[in-house]
Amino acid sequence: MAANKDHSQNLAAFTECLKSWKVYNDQGANLLAQINLDDDSNHQENARQIKDIVQNLKQVLETMHEKYNESLVLHSLQQTAAQSDITVDGPECIETMRKCIDMHEQEYMIKKSIQSILCQEGFATRQHLTGCIALWKTEAYLDDEVQEKLRQLSGPS
Repeated sequence: MAANKDHSQNLAAFTECLKSWKVYNDQGANLLAQINLDDDSNHQENARQIKDIVQNLKQVLETMHEKYNESLVLHSLQQTAAQSDITVDGPECIETMRKCIDMHEQEYMIKKSIQSILCQEGFATRQHLTGCIALWKTEAYLDDEVQEKLRQLSGPS
């Protein structure tokens, strides 16, 4: 029973990561939207802020990996123990967590690329900035259905 509780805690923490990701993504979108290309005086500060946001996204992704790995280990232990009184949410939940991580890794690479573009002196034209904003906000690699399935598996928050 303790293993199921640990798994539920991992799943809840993983789901919290989705919320944190959204907060940091919104911060990044807001920062990009406020950049004034005609005023180069804030370039260093904008670059530092976007770097911080991308670093926070990386930390969220690392936490997702930790919780996934912990759930995977718990599931393996449950399978090995083969106790009849343990019910396992395991495979579906673990597979959904894996899909979520894969999506967020792809999205993180996009954010990291935008960061590297933004950090260059005289980095962009208005079209570059508009493209970066659209790409940041779109989150094309994230599948809402997979994230919602994970939230449902996690239960009420």
